[in-house]
Amino acid sequence: MSYFLIAFTLPCTVKPVDVTVPDFDMSVLSDKADFLYYEEYENVKRKTDIPTWPYTQILRGGEPCRKVMLPKAISDFAKGRNFIKREHKSFTLHDTNGGNNFFDGTPLMEGGTNSRSLTAIFEDCFFYLIIVPSDRVDMKVLAKKKLDALFNAFQRCLEHQGGLSEEKGLNEIYKWCIVAECKDQPNLEASDFAFEITSWAKAMKNLMYAQKQPRTLKLMAELQPKELKHAISVLYDETHSINKRVSFYIDSCTKIWNEHIKGKYENAISPQADERLISDILTCHNPEKYTFYKSSVYQALCKYLNVSQKPVKRKLSHYYELLNTVFLPIYLEHDELKKAIDDEILNRGYKISDLLSVQTALYLLSCGILNIYDKKDSGKMNENNYSKYIQFLKKNHNIVLTGSPGTGKTTLAREIVKEMDAESEFVQFHPSYDYSDFIEGLRPVKNNDGSFGFEIRDGIFKKFCTRALRNKMDCTKAVHKGYTLDGGYGSVIKPKDYVFIIDEINRGEISKIFGELFFSIDPGYRGKNGTVKTQYANLCDSPNIFDEYLNSSDSYGHFFVPDNVYIIGTMNDIDRNVECMDFAIRRRFSWIEVTAEESAKNILISNDNKLIMDRLNAAISSTDGLGDAYKLGAAYFKDEMSEEERWKYKIQSLLKEYLRGIDSNGRKLERFKQAYYGEEDDFIDG
Repeated sequence: MSYFLIAFTLPCTVKPVDVTVPDFDMSVLSDKADFLYYEEYENVKRKTDIPTWPYTQILRGGEPCRKVMLPKAISDFAKGRNFIKREHKSFTLHDTNGGNNFFDGTPLMEGGTNSRSLTAIFEDCFFYLIIVPSDRVDMKVLAKKKLDALFNAFQRCLEHQGGLSEEKGLNEIYKWCIVAECKDQPNLEASDFAFEITSWAKAMKNLMYAQKQPRTLKLMAELQPKELKHAISVLYDETHSINKRVSFYIDSCTKIWNEHIKGKYENAISPQADERLISDILTCHNPEKYTFYKSSVYQALCKYLNVSQKPVKRKLSHYYELLNTVFLPIYLEHDELKKAIDDEILNRGYKISDLLSVQTALYLLSCGILNIYDKKDSGKMNENNYSKYIQFLKKNHNIVLTGSPGTGKTTLAREIVKEMDAESEFVQFHPSYDYSDFIEGLRPVKNNDGSFGFEIRDGIFKKFCTRALRNKMDCTKAVHKGYTLDGGYGSVIKPKDYVFIIDEINRGEISKIFGELFFSIDPGYRGKNGTVKTQYANLCDSPNIFDEYLNSSDSYGHFFVPDNVYIIGTMNDIDRNVECMDFAIRRRFSWIEVTAEESAKNILISNDNKLIMDRLNAAISSTDGLGDAYKLGAAYFKDEMSEEERWKYKIQSLLKEYLRGIDSNGRKLERFKQAYYGEEDDFIDG
């Protein structure tokens, strides 16, 4: 039998609750208690079965007490608080299979063998630590604050992303589309069942293993259609428990595979009959009762609730149980969130599915996406996370984002542009890039008579500055005509910021590319104060927009960088060619390092991948010849590759390059591998 370790507080103004009585009801605490911590454990018989963490000191009357062992979340709460008095009940710690179903766990203060501290009293609250059989716990009560935080984060995510659609990259609306298109499929009465089920599998897109499961289903439908149809029909039979239906389907498909397919096809690895595929079948058959399942989503759900996962063949039923009894009721209390999702779904012509809405929230949780919208970090994504970069850019006009590989510098630059609602242009420097590409140059043209010649063509940056200056001039003209520019009545134009992104800025020959712009891009010489003549100015025979702005009628070919133009460069500061960044360009740019830790806030990765990243980076930073500058950013951990694939195809080769020429590189690479897989705790380089 499983048990919950529960820690909760009540204000001192509330009478202490006797949790040892057999008929104690946890729900009475829902309005008053603050549940600090809870976690489910299997087969708990003694308090020593509860995992604990060392907590150095608890203050008592201002004096430190001895070391104690407490669950971490509880010790964090107790840290720095003072005991004002002590109350306890003396009773023997019963076996949990015996008479007293409620008993306290790890004593918070010292006591005798048969004396346990039921209540620790702090200055501001009573503190309880109890163990409760799982069947006496109402998860809706216990996890309500967590689930409210989850759905509030989901709502903030939707507001920032603009809904469930793909416009800003969330792209979750397709699941409602699949449910609509695949309703009542696969059709067991179809004349060509193999074609029917493979067509259905293809329509499911990434909701099943794209290549393996469609191929496997096709083989079984071609060779044993009657048996496969029967297995699916049993899934549809609601007279049986879902555990029995899941078990029957998996066992039936395994039998079909082993007896009729396994020995005939070289690439036939397994029947691919798992609970993910079963959820696809059930959801298309009855979307009002079922929704899509994914192992990583179920794991995230259990981790979020601190409940134990069930074994294979029982995971799906547990998943649906938690969705229907815990998540769904609390989701339905979030009227504003539900209305926003329902309105978007109805506007798209699909049917409302509350279960699918909850599943989407849990999927985003499993990917780590909702972490950055959590209440404690509220506004990070759409305000605080980028505001410091925007303020820095506004102040300095030119910045370079530096950092180790994978820290998402280019993505960050693009997000800064989005947050500023700015016009932008993007270019990536490389060794053959020059002044004629960037500012202006002579370009070959074909004449009407078929001959070839040359003419002056503006480069990408000059064209960009021309757009920025035109916007500035149009705004000035609008003001002179009496229009407003703040979006009020009669506004005709909105002043814009213009951000030019230079990716891999250190890979080009900077002096050759910028030329006389070393003067013009200086933040102190933005606008007409930084006016220069370009290299081909002597060939200009008519005024350009910069000449018009300067009212220059005696000479042409002027250029300057408007003050509404900002430049963001990106570079890896450990690249071999960093030394080409001379002091002239360094002085005109302000430099911001994007650390690996910061990248995990900007790039959405799962909590598990974050732990892997942190372990590996701890090993890298402590290695002689490397250090913090060589840490890997979150971009290396953002996809859904397996741990093995990521190590083999993405990370290992980079680390080998890091270690090239360093002593004992083979041993160091092996330690990196151990750190990556969590096989080593101490990463200090010896």
